[in-house]
Amino acid sequence: MKIKAIIHPAEEGGYWAEVPALPGCITEGDSLEEVTHNLKDAIKGWLAVANESYEIKSFIGTSEVEDLKNALGKYVLYEKIIKRQQIEAEVSQLKDLKERTTDQI
Repeated sequence: MKIKAIIHPAEEGGYWAEVPALPGCITEGDSLEEVTHNLKDAIKGWLAVANESYEIKSFIGTSEVEDLKNALGKYVLYEKIIKRQQIEAEVSQLKDLKERTTDQI
């Protein structure tokens, strides 16, 4: 069985992958090897769940894929906001440390 998967470079490093024919089947990894391994597991898991529920359907329409991309975009944006807040907090801590160190000298 051949299933088309798309692997994208992640902005924060590593990779993320999606399977357009299997809505919600996405994964990530730090390397191409890891994302490929995780992708195989994600596809197997998705198909196992679909098979158990006897609800394997044809997802030919593009609306499901677009919905998935929109949801993923919101998730990535949320992750970026969290990362930025973490970086800003670390920078603030470093500035405070520098000021305290300078005051002691």
